[in-house]
Amino acid sequence: AFEPYPVMHVRVCESLALNGWDADDSVRMYPYGLANEERVMQLTTGKNPGMSSFYEDRLAKANRKAISVDVVRLDSIAEQEGWIDGSGGGGLPIHLMKIDVEGYEDFVVMGGARLIQSGIVSNIILENSIGEVAQVVALLDSLYRSGYRVHALLSVNGDILKKVSISDVN
Repeated sequence: AFEPYPVMHVRVCESLALNGWDADDSVRMYPYGLANEERVMQLTTGKNPGMSSFYEDRLAKANRKAISVDVVRLDSIAEQEGWIDGSGGGGLPIHLMKIDVEGYEDFVVMGGARLIQSGIVSNIILENSIGEVAQVVALLDSLYRSGYRVHALLSVNGDILKKVSISDVN
């Protein structure tokens, strides 16, 4: 798991420990954000620490606070940890990848393209917060070309979107 906001990083680590999920090293926490290039970025936080974003306009102006965080490419960590080798081949299977990054989804996917295309990630749950239709189409297209298929399109409330057909997306 990747969590650049120190408050949330500590909370997730504490939750892992309380539930015993840190005992076998099957879940690892990294104190970074993910993007398509490595750099330091401004993460905007607000009243709800789980709603931090690299886009400051997503949070109420009165509650905004920016902090500097390190951002890395998912592929860099995947190589470093041996999840993929230098040629893009895979190691141990990754059964689930969840992407919930408050509008930064396409940059995470670009920075993790080799891992995603390697075939070792079985399933991806993607919470899309991108508002531009063309960006969403490009994101879904890149996942489709990597061998993934959309199985459900849900609203933020979990309701099935009736305006979009799965066959339209796939």
